[in-house]
Amino acid sequence: MSSLLDSSTQTLYSGFDPTADSLHFGNLLVLMTLLRFVREGHQAICVIGDATAALGDPSGRLEERPLISEQVISSNSQGVSSDISKVFANHFKYFWKPTFNSRLNDPM
Repeated sequence: MSSLLDSSTQTLYSGFDPTADSLHFGNLLVLMTLLRFVREGHQAICVIGDATAALGDPSGRLEERPLISEQVISSNSQGVSSDISKVFANHFKYFWKPTFNSRLNDPM
């Protein structure tokens, strides 16, 4: 029995919260999952949630998270985006050796 993942190219996305200027260790599992799908020929989309950083995450909190300025969010987003690109580039350079007619798609 063939699954949808075997029969056609799929798109997988994940969101990253730019409340810090770089990725954190918790993002590793998500990036590893995205890379696994990309290695199988699927497309990864990495969404950097600027609005989430501005509004904050209310889950489990009794008070609001301090507001982050648009300038800091923009700077953090660039840092997170750069980190994601480096993870994909380093994976291709050091870990994954493509076979004939296969290539690693960059995240969108």
